[in-house]
Amino acid sequence: MRLSVRKTDPGYHPMAWGAVVYLNGQKIRGCFTADEEKGEIFLLKKDSNGAYVKNAAGDDIEVERKTGEVRIVVPVGFKL
Repeated sequence: MRLSVRKTDPGYHPMAWGAVVYLNGQKIRGCFTADEEKGEIFLLKKDSNGAYVKNAAGDDIEVERKTGEVRIVVPVGFKL
């Protein structure tokens, strides 16, 4: 399953905000797209202090892609 909070993503679902995503067994916070089949998640990149990392132009936050075993737990009442 692919699930995303981004309306332009093919996995978009309005209830995606309530899902919990795990990567290699660890709960991930701040993930905006997760794909179990591809084994990848996307989130906004943070530095070692927890601050968001801006792109070179300084006008947007960088996106980080992580891979591994992805598990998505959807909220009760979630319907595709």
